[in-house]
Amino acid sequence: MTCDWISCGALAVSLSRRGDSASTPSLVSAKGVPAPKVSDAACNPLHVFLKSRACVDEHAADQLLLYAALAGKGTLATTGLTEHVKTNLEVIKA
Repeated sequence: MTCDWISCGALAVSLSRRGDSASTPSLVSAKGVPAPKVSDAACNPLHVFLKSRACVDEHAADQLLLYAALAGKGTLATTGLTEHVKTNLEVIKA
């Protein structure tokens, strides 16, 4: 039995907690990408988050917006606006 998928890439996940803030940047790499490149690509978003004053990263913000909308109020600071955040904001406004 051959398991070709086992070494076809790499997965890097990190979890950061800073006071009441959280970030979980992750990256899935393609086959043949050197480990240092995978590490850099996974760690750069973490560095951006840690240097910011954001309470959540941009990947969690889109999900939290929906809960804030259901609660009828809420604010959060994020490291950026993804297309998911923009879409959720438009859906909430509608």
